[in-house]
Amino acid sequence: MNKSPHEQFLEVMGDEPPSEQECWPWKGNTHISGYGYIVYNKKHYLTHRISFSIFNNGTLDDNLHVLHKCIANRACVNPHHLYQGTDADNAIDKVQQDRQIKGEMV
Repeated sequence: MNKSPHEQFLEVMGDEPPSEQECWPWKGNTHISGYGYIVYNKKHYLTHRISFSIFNNGTLDDNLHVLHKCIANRACVNPHHLYQGTDADNAIDKVQQDRQIKGEMV
């Protein structure tokens, strides 16, 4: 039987995140983008979203992004470093963390 994304997450990371200050890097598969992921029923689930859901009593609005407070550590799954935000929040976050697409328009 396939283990759910929550079960897979807890199997890899355990259920005790570190202190609020430390990043908690995902120990499993990571995408080229740097985000951790779990495969369940042939679908990829981002581990920072799973972490947010687990440690916030299942609360996860699928219409919102899960953003990182820590800079330049997409593999971090520390629930203390994660928060939900809108598309606009995500765009601002990208600029503040210097992750936006750059270049000239052609």
